Amino acid sequence: MRFSIVIPSYNYGEFLPRALDSVLSQEGDDYEVILVDDGSTDDTQERIQAYRKQLYYFRQANQGTAAARNRGVDMARGDYLIFLDADDCLLPGALGYFRQVLQAHVGVDVLIGGYVSTNARGRQRRHPGPRLDEDRLANFIAYIEGKLRIPTGAALWRRQVFHRLHFPEALQNYEDTVVEAQALACFYCIGFPNPVVEVHDHPGRKRDNISGIRESGDQVVTQVFDPVLLPPRFMGRQKQFESNHLLNLARAHYYAKDYAQTIALYHRALAARPINILKWPHLRKYLRALFWQRTPG
Repeated sequence: MRFSIVIPSYNYGEFLPRALDSVLSQEGDDYEVILVDDGSTDDTQERIQAYRKQLYYFRQANQGTAAARNRGVDMARGDYLIFLDADDCLLPGALGYFRQVLQAHVGVDVLIGGYVSTNARGRQRRHPGPRLDEDRLANFIAYIEGKLRIPTGAALWRRQVFHRLHFPEALQNYEDTVVEAQALACFYCIGFPNPVVEVHDHPGRKRDNISGIRESGDQVVTQVFDPVLLPPRFMGRQKQFESNHLLNLARAHYYAKDYAQTIALYHRALAARPINILKWPHLRKYLRALFWQRTPG
């Protein structure tokens, strides 16, 4: 088996048929589909009934996305893994692109393609895959500065990567950030321009859940900067990562209208790396948070 496509899902029954159709319509017979149901309480079971003979289905008590992905890794028989969020879908020909790039780059550990983003109104935007530098540190810095994005379903992972890495189950959010950052630092990664996944934005999207973001908080930094995994020259970027992560947390709290927390997180971000005051989009949200925090009612 060449490819294992792992789909973790929790109460995303309404989206699963779209995701499964996008996978099962891919060309070839060298892939398997693994659906890990993380204790759903919606109509997931009914929604997938017609697909049961075409996939491996595993249901577990609710433990979070990281645990569901790790379970998928344990179940997978493929040489390469794709993690597809249940509310997203593979684009036609996605596996074909992965096959082509694998043939051209023997020994690659992680392939990163492009993606198409679709907002709640159906408006689409095409994002080509990244051009990666030969220097792993340069790629790592680009990632922590937000200049390199890896949507979950746009990456293909060699199975052996997960002999060293795992999705941290203590995190309710940002678990993919930990694995992606560590992979860029420790493994041979290649980017290619073709889009392979469609990422859907919609109300109630779990990746934007503010409670999960709050719970994960500072743990992300310590999870990424594991001295057992990261070489010393990467460990020196911890303050840079911490500051940028705090800015992202501040932004999430700003959109949740928690202005007091927005302000506190922004202050911590600048304490970790003062030069980040030059990042105007974050400064603008901070100033607006100050205004709304001081406005009565």
